Amino acid sequence: MASSASIMQRARARAAKEQQSQASTPAPGTSRSSSPPPMDGIDSPNPFALSMPPRRVAQNTSAEMIIMKSAGERALKSRKLNDNSQADYRRFLETPHPLEREAIHHLAVLEVRELLQDNIEQRQQNWQPSKDLSKIIKKNIRALLVMPNVQYYGGSLAQTIIDAMRKSGTPGLPEDDSDIRDYLGHLLSVDKNTIKTTMKDERNIAHATAKILSSFSLSQSVQPTLSLYYRFALIRTELKKNHTNDVFWTEVDKVLDEYNKDGSTHFVLCMKENFSDDVDEYGDPAKTDIKLFTEPLTNKAPKWLKHIHDLAPKVRRLDGVKSRKWRRTEVDEEEDEPVDGDGSGEEPGNGDGDGDGNSNGNGDGNGDENGDGE
Repeated sequence: MASSASIMQRARARAAKEQQSQASTPAPGTSRSSSPPPMDGIDSPNPFALSMPPRRVAQNTSAEMIIMKSAGERALKSRKLNDNSQADYRRFLETPHPLEREAIHHLAVLEVRELLQDNIEQRQQNWQPSKDLSKIIKKNIRALLVMPNVQYYGGSLAQTIIDAMRKSGTPGLPEDDSDIRDYLGHLLSVDKNTIKTTMKDERNIAHATAKILSSFSLSQSVQPTLSLYYRFALIRTELKKNHTNDVFWTEVDKVLDEYNKDGSTHFVLCMKENFSDDVDEYGDPAKTDIKLFTEPLTNKAPKWLKHIHDLAPKVRRLDGVKSRKWRRTEVDEEEDEPVDGDGSGEEPGNGDGDGDGNSNGNGDGNGDENGDGE
């Protein structure tokens, strides 16, 4: 008895033989030597390798031009255009070839795009914060820079500040976030430089942290924590590498990224090791009279500051986003008032907005939206 394997083998051989026989037998009414009819416009045996023939565009006839001009003039009467625009439109109607009209139309679209972009840039340059709003913005910026849980020092930092102010119901903000980002970028640059300068001038990190909180008028609302010491120690480590101003904070963020790659436990261990080196070189903060806390905010911290703390971890790196330099104004030159007074009140002019405050910056790029270069 034949095995199932041999039966299957013979069946495959029979099928192959029948397939070969069908392929060699010509269909009824055809000759073996006859070749398939030629295909118009195709010289290659592979028609898919060919490109489509160019489109033939016919020029409009005189009758069609008359109809188009008549319809165009009727449409023109219902629009309010200046004399120059009307003349351009009539020239467009008198152009007989469709491809010429298509080119003219595309050029007009590009002109509109440039006008819109110029309008946006002009609006951004013309926007100026009020004196009260300027003070509120500075407070929010400085608070975010000293949060021990801020994810990065570049990237979407400016957007996070905007989100926090909108969540707090800060009045006077422009409707479009882009109108204020350049202004925030300038202030971020100034305050980041204050941190860098203080870390260079002060040895013990406890004294450096206290000086930064005092210069930012945050001593009564923000408390020094070990996590904040860790971050300031990392900034000082990067300062010793002599990075140029335009890449310094990008380099700091790169290190934070590297420490974070293997999880939060590895991140803390890396930060702790760096801090230990800082203590060995500049002194132990535990030997000062400055008290260390476990929580970054005091019990009297206002609600706007809590919003900043909650959104700090949402700062994200961005891919090569740059902003223009801000033109300094009298508002920028004014002396700041204390941020928190007795530490018991809300930020002046802030309400209790219900916005979600989510940061829009995502991605893994190395750029930032702040354009600080400090």
